[in-house]
Amino acid sequence: MKIAVATDDKISIRKGHFGEGRYYLIYEILNGRIFAEELRPNPDVIEDKHQHANTEKVMELLNDCQIFMAQSMGRKAIKKLAENDIEVIISSVKEAEKAVQFYLDGQDDLFKYYDKEAEALLSCASRR
Repeated sequence: MKIAVATDDKISIRKGHFGEGRYYLIYEILNGRIFAEELRPNPDVIEDKHQHANTEKVMELLNDCQIFMAQSMGRKAIKKLAENDIEVIISSVKEAEKAVQFYLDGQDDLFKYYDKEAEALLSCASRR
């Protein structure tokens, strides 16, 4: 399984539009732990310039990921990820690696997930 996180500083989860992150940290998960980490640059974001990313290109970058984790996210972006079978997890933890590990450890009170049927963000604790 792979979990993607947008970041600008390669450490913290970016707050804001998922397509405008400078990078995407991709965490490969094996046996409930982070096995490998990959950094993928966003080709549509130029240093020191605001440029709105092409959503289709971002989706291509994330096409092998099963989960996208963010601090916040707009409805349009959430639905686009859901349409592409990528689960959306909203984290209250700002540091990317810690957030992913806390999620894997089952600290559900720190996270919400997007429920396609309800079309709403629900507590991860409610899934168990």
